Amino acid sequence: MPLHQVQGFVPFPAELVSRRSPRLADPPPPLGFDRNRGADYIPCLITLPGGRQASADYVRVIMEMDPRVVGRMEGDDQDYAGPLHATPDFTVDRPHYLADDLHRFRSNTDETALFDAALEYINDRTLSAEVYRYRQASSLIAILQRDIDRIQQRMWEAGALLEGSSRRLEAANALDRIEEAVVARQQRQAQQAEQRRQSGAQVERAERRGRRS
Repeated sequence: MPLHQVQGFVPFPAELVSRRSPRLADPPPPLGFDRNRGADYIPCLITLPGGRQASADYVRVIMEMDPRVVGRMEGDDQDYAGPLHATPDFTVDRPHYLADDLHRFRSNTDETALFDAALEYINDRTLSAEVYRYRQASSLIAILQRDIDRIQQRMWEAGALLEGSSRRLEAANALDRIEEAVVARQQRQAQQAEQRRQSGAQVERAERRGRRS
């Protein structure tokens, strides 16, 4: 808006202007936090008591497999945490990435160093966190896939052993022989138990006869 001279406006005398208190400097952010503005700005809305939403005054980024942002308000020690997602770019139509496109975001590619330098140049902490998340998730999937491949190989080997063993058990007529042995063993145990019972009865009768005589 253009400025216009106002009739009757009298500026402060220079000596009074020089005596005015200087603007207080911003207090330092809490330990581990950045002031949420400028290069450190992250869209981080905090729902305050009463339902009102406000942008966090301070933010702290936690770079783990699923990056998070922790926000605080001025004069409030309460931490407000949530996932840190890439901020959408509404200035262009949303592209659709194919597998080859997404592969370029992974770690240890020919373009990893170039991508890291570009992310530093863009200076969007939410985008850097999203690329970090994709790299961590893709690396974990690769590790799990190797574990799955090893397990599948072991399962194939065990399956081959199982199949061969089942054929040999059939050739040995194992099931009939084992079932016959179970019955024979039970019969033998019953006979032995009967023999012990009869032997004990004979001993008991002999002891009774001895007591009478």
